[in-house]
Amino acid sequence: MGPAGALRLQIGDHFDREDPGRRGTRTGRNDQASSVASIQHPWRRLRVSIEITRTARSYAAYLDGTRVGELTYIRRAHEIVALHTEVGEAAEGKGIGGALARALLDDAREGGLKVVPQCPFVAGYLDRHSEYDDLRAG
Repeated sequence: MGPAGALRLQIGDHFDREDPGRRGTRTGRNDQASSVASIQHPWRRLRVSIEITRTARSYAAYLDGTRVGELTYIRRAHEIVALHTEVGEAAEGKGIGGALARALLDDAREGGLKVVPQCPFVAGYLDRHSEYDDLRAG
């Protein structure tokens, strides 16, 4: 479980900075925040609940309170550079990497930032998900 008072929302929800009482609100770019994604795999009758926690340099993924993945990044003036994504062997194939990539990309969109995908996983995710084409830096 993430820090006390952490935000809980579905990955892909929009964040509203204007109304701090609304679900999914984030008050600042460097605040630690978390979100929860429930992913139903169509080929299995398995529902996975992933908690994503964001800090100033990384997104971390948790399953049942255990850290299972991380996506590191750096923030520049008008862009986010995705550096590296790593998912523990026991958690592979559960959508962890995709949830981390979506969290970073959704935050970039919310902040009006471009994404530099130095991480091969994030670059591949962008290639497969055209809905994020507008976020790729020149």
